[in-house]
Formats: sequence, structure tokens, C-alpha cells
Amino acid sequence: MNRFTAFDSSHKQVTNEQRNKMMSFRHPVYQNGKIFDQDGTKIAKLIIDTVTNTLGYTYSNIENVICQLQLPTPPSKNPIAHVDMPGVPFDYYSCVYYINDADGPTVLKIDDGEVLVHPKQGRAVVFSGNIYHIAGKPTEDIRSILNMCFY
Repeated sequence: MNRFTAFDSSHKQVTNEQRNKMMSFRHPVYQNGKIFDQDGTKIAKLIIDTVTNTLGYTYSNIENVICQLQLPTPPSKNPIAHVDMPGVPFDYYSCVYYINDADGPTVLKIDDGEVLVHPKQGRAVVFSGNIYHIAGKPTEDIRSILNMCFY
């Protein structure tokens, strides 16, 4: 996995042109039972523990956890809706934990409508992994999230 890109190769919905216009950094925290960067993930581990304990899950249910920092960019005319783990043969959930207050809401595409979740420090949203969603681009603030997929 490329550690500093907005989307990795699993996000087939994102074109190279769109990928080149995104200003964000990604860092894997947990994947396939392995914790990356022990010293740098102490805060992320606290957040993961809080989310899993609140929902009644364990680390064995976690597929991956990624920290993402998005820099302010001009609004996009064609934001990309995606799922976090396309093509997996099992049902899963996605969780977005907002590390800071920011503009650029997460947009959940539900039925024929949209649900906006505004980034507020300490807020988490959990939804079915098969729901397409759009990572809101901040235009004024840095947007920092912890994204977790679990089953």
C-alpha cells in the first residue's frame, strides 16, 4: 500500500486525473492483524479501542485502519463516490472517526438521497460497507480522520 496517496489501487472508481488533484496523506495503522508504526499509533490505538469496545467488537473483527489528513483544496465538480473495500466476499462496516472539526462533510449515498455527516472532533459514523460515500474535501480547514473497516 502506498503510504502517502489519497486512494490506493483498490479504489477503482478514482481516475488518475482525479487522483492527481487530491491533496491528502494516508498512513496505514492496522491491516491483516498487524499494527504499523508502534510509536506513531498510540492515539489511534486509543480511538480503535474506544470504537471497538463501544460496538462490542475485538481486533479480530478489524480488517484495516487508516489515518488520513486532507489539505484544503478547491471544491470538486465531480466528487467520487466509493466503497472502502470493493469486491470483498463478505459484509463489513466502515467507521469514520473525525479527529478534528473541519468543513467537508462525508456524504453517504442512501437510496436516492444523501446524508451529510459534518466533521466534528470526537464524532464517529458507522455504516454498512456497501454504502457508497464521498470523502468531503475541506476548502478551509485541514480534515483529519481515522477510517476503520470491520466485520
